[in-house]
Amino acid sequence: MSKPTHTEAASKNVRILSHLMSGATLNRFEAETLGDHCLNSTISELANRHGLAFTRQPERVPNRWGKPCRVIRYGLPPSETAMAAQLLARLES
Repeated sequence: MSKPTHTEAASKNVRILSHLMSGATLNRFEAETLGDHCLNSTISELANRHGLAFTRQPERVPNRWGKPCRVIRYGLPPSETAMAAQLLARLES
């Protein structure tokens, strides 16, 4: 698999992992802007299939109708940066 071109988008795992490696965190609604409609499944795959550990912080945010709902905010702890960088390199190659 080659690096993405202007006609080939990066994979969902690459987009999410790159975002988290920047020090940012995400909840399921924020992940929509990165093209991920099921963030919990993406995090589960990165954790269970690739061995990464993520921080998980419950929070309440408004849904599209302004009502509060519970979500999880995911982050990548600094201790996982080296392993995440190796995985990202493999996923991008």
